[in-house]
Amino acid sequence: MSHVSLAIFSEAWDQSSDAGLSAFLARRAQLFPHLSLDLSSPLSSSCLFIQSSIHTKLIRRRIDTWDLILESSTDFLDEPCLAHLLSQVQAPKLGSPELRKLWNQTFSLKRHSFFLLALNRDSGLVLFACDALTRLPVYLYCEAGRMVLGRDIGFCKLMSASWTPDKLYLALNTIFGYVPGRGTFYPALDTLKPGSIGLFVAPEGKLILSEDSLLRFPKPDTSGGIKPRCKELVQLFEEATSLLTKDQKPILALSGGLDSRALGAALNNGKIKYEAVTYQDAENTAALDVRISLLLAKALKANHQLLTLSQETPLSFSRMFELKQGINYLGVSFLLDFMVQLLEFYPQSTMLLTGDGGDKLMPCLLPEAQIKNDSAYLDYLYAHNAQFPVYMICGLFALKRSDVDAYLLDLAATYPADSYAQRYKYFLLAERGGRWLFEGEDRNRIYLPSETPFYDYDFYRAALSVPDSWKKNLKLYRLFLEYLSPAIANVPNANNMLRPDQIGYSLIQTAISLLRKSSAIRKWRTRTHNQNIRFTSQNWIISSSLNLLENQSISTYLNTGHPLWKEENLRKLSRLQLNLLFTTLSILSSGQDSNPHSDQLWS
Repeated sequence: MSHVSLAIFSEAWDQSSDAGLSAFLARRAQLFPHLSLDLSSPLSSSCLFIQSSIHTKLIRRRIDTWDLILESSTDFLDEPCLAHLLSQVQAPKLGSPELRKLWNQTFSLKRHSFFLLALNRDSGLVLFACDALTRLPVYLYCEAGRMVLGRDIGFCKLMSASWTPDKLYLALNTIFGYVPGRGTFYPALDTLKPGSIGLFVAPEGKLILSEDSLLRFPKPDTSGGIKPRCKELVQLFEEATSLLTKDQKPILALSGGLDSRALGAALNNGKIKYEAVTYQDAENTAALDVRISLLLAKALKANHQLLTLSQETPLSFSRMFELKQGINYLGVSFLLDFMVQLLEFYPQSTMLLTGDGGDKLMPCLLPEAQIKNDSAYLDYLYAHNAQFPVYMICGLFALKRSDVDAYLLDLAATYPADSYAQRYKYFLLAERGGRWLFEGEDRNRIYLPSETPFYDYDFYRAALSVPDSWKKNLKLYRLFLEYLSPAIANVPNANNMLRPDQIGYSLIQTAISLLRKSSAIRKWRTRTHNQNIRFTSQNWIISSSLNLLENQSISTYLNTGHPLWKEENLRKLSRLQLNLLFTTLSILSSGQDSNPHSDQLWS
């Protein structure tokens, strides 16, 4: 899928004299040789950057005096509708309410992801819009008459000169792996919110923007019964799968969980040809998931390939940092090798299908414990989502715990929720899903379009409107799988080794949950965590992290004398924690330790 980005400057700008841009293009071409990089200057003092591959889904049209560029998960282009939209765009008459009305008229019924960019060469107007969930991360900067807008975080960071992270945002990114409530850790650079539509008047340096975050939170609907509502969900899911795969040659990323098997069944029911693929990482850390995926492939009667990934190298980290600038943490760099292998094994395939989102829409996301006040909300949020103890990261950044707490409580107050339980649910939907998950999907799109029917907006609204009481212990999801295919409901879930059609499922799952909460299990987990952890990349990451600590710019953000930086304490960190910490150090040092010329295996 293409990444389209645009920079418009208030002052004169010359591409040939921009050394930073030249270095960016050279680095991008070296690390991702399969990409085509195109630069142009459609408006005065502007730079349009389009990054594409042979699998690009990019529609370009000329409508009257407008140049239109559309990136979309489907090939929809309603030219009469878009022509009407563009005819209504007259800057003196438009404000935020008028833009909202235009979005509702034009895009409210669009089910799939898109990013629209339209440029008027005569008037200097720039119109842009995105879908109801902002499925494609789009970064926006607008200050002092300069606007930078686009899909590529590296380009947007460079052209906006956003080099200085906010300490609180970066601490939150280290705690959670993403910044709740924001798309980046840079104060002036953020992502578009759901249902965004904007108009930039280049001659005046003026931005008019409208958004509607409530589109992410459909209202509950208690009508009907669980069976008819579930059948409706099955119909919408199969319809969404069919729409996404029209004229495509999809690859199904098959795991041992519930989400990808549901997608496999929908493909079968629609008689859609596909190839199923499961990856096995170099250290075989997900052996159980692989074994279950083999059983699922048999149940689905699917052509199935098991790909064994190569061990990560410093080059993997370089590619990952270049691609996402630390917004996607460096520990997932091994997945870039998975995408490269997919292209090698299936050169004719045009799309990667995943079950992303199923774990956010189909289970009950309400907390298991009662939450009655701010303190209890924060304790539960940290216990189930933070990757580090909050006090540790606050000490590392010399921040007050109260500042982190206040930020998260202010964010929770923006959700349309009337209880702490609902606020927690919406946090998972908007932050864990809308930040961590969406950025992860976008990482894959540098090689292949990556899509999921779970985030089809019609299905999304229908699934979230189902009462949470019907979703407890996966009641709705298990019925959903039975309706899709009894065969896949008979295969265990790798997450708990229970079959979805298991007799007494709810009682067994409740017993497992209670067992996990027991003091004996918690003590065992604590004892295990305090032991030294070993994995292949550990020594290199630790030594690289300690080297980066000597960088003077890092000491302005981090307490370099904190006990965590002792090697014996770093060795007690999990793989995820150590990678998050290394990502933070790389952000502060602009990735200088990720040497693109180094392709040595870990020592």
